[in-house]
Amino acid sequence: MEPVPIVSVSFSYAPMVIASPECSSWSTGYCRMRNSESTPLGTSQYENVRQLVETETQWHRNWKNKFPIVWQEIFLHDEQTGELHIADVRTEHGLVIEFQHSHIKPEERISRENFYKNMVWVVDGTRLTRDYPRFVKASKEFSKVNEGIFQHHFADECFPRQWLHSDVPVIFDFLGNESPDTIDEIKRNLYCLFPMTTNLKP
Repeated sequence: MEPVPIVSVSFSYAPMVIASPECSSWSTGYCRMRNSESTPLGTSQYENVRQLVETETQWHRNWKNKFPIVWQEIFLHDEQTGELHIADVRTEHGLVIEFQHSHIKPEERISRENFYKNMVWVVDGTRLTRDYPRFVKASKEFSKVNEGIFQHHFADECFPRQWLHSDVPVIFDFLGNESPDTIDEIKRNLYCLFPMTTNLKP
């Protein structure tokens, strides 16, 4: 089995970009709503967006608010299906970032990745209590490739299975809503799992 590449990045309150050697830009989706006609958004659609924002977790809002307000909740329309996608964050360079706390069905994950092509997920690693202890245990067997870059032969021993087959980078935040001043050094880093096809050379 080919080892999977993992990148460790120091935690920061400033916007960060982690670049895959095979990607020049990323984008992502926030949700999908049916919009069968190419017309301005109706009141009901704006109401749906408002309700989605209101049900966001504090972790989700904290991450979005690390970026300028003008980059948040950007509407993107799929001309082929008529669906409306709303990006959590879309930068002035077209980089769109999706923050995911709750469970997501594989079909939905795949749908977003297929639509946006280039994207990055940021996942709340504190949602399930077993995820962090599993990662800590697995991290003891990481093999260093380069500064901040590691490999592990069994990705399922490190991360939740639902993210292992993603075709785009997935960043795990194990700090959650804790203070970044925590003495737990592992939690103070972000960990990026690259797609299986990514080749990170020493």
